[in-house]
Amino acid sequence: MSTWPVTLPQSPRGSGFSQRDKSATIRSPMGYGPDKTRRRTTAVIQEVACNMALTDAQKDTLIAFYETDTAAGALSFDWVDHLNGGAVAYRFLSPPQWSYAGCDNWLVQMSLEVMP
Repeated sequence: MSTWPVTLPQSPRGSGFSQRDKSATIRSPMGYGPDKTRRRTTAVIQEVACNMALTDAQKDTLIAFYETDTAAGALSFDWVDHLNGGAVAYRFLSPPQWSYAGCDNWLVQMSLEVMP
């Protein structure tokens, strides 16, 4: 398993960071009455939205990491848990999104999931 590159920031910016549990239940509509619900899984998967400021070189590093080390988001990678500081496995939910911040700086937004 790959590890988050040491040349990239080791924690996201505080503003824009959010983490939430994905629903572990499935809802099935009934012909009459309330929906039927059941547990999909006992493992809780969490979604993480975060952003960070990068230089041109760091942007290139993140692109290479995404495309090569995680096989365009198909493989998970180890990074720090930003809530309790331990190591955890993440996977990209979608490709990173870039915004130009001027003077060879970029703001990247990432959608990740914490693997159970």
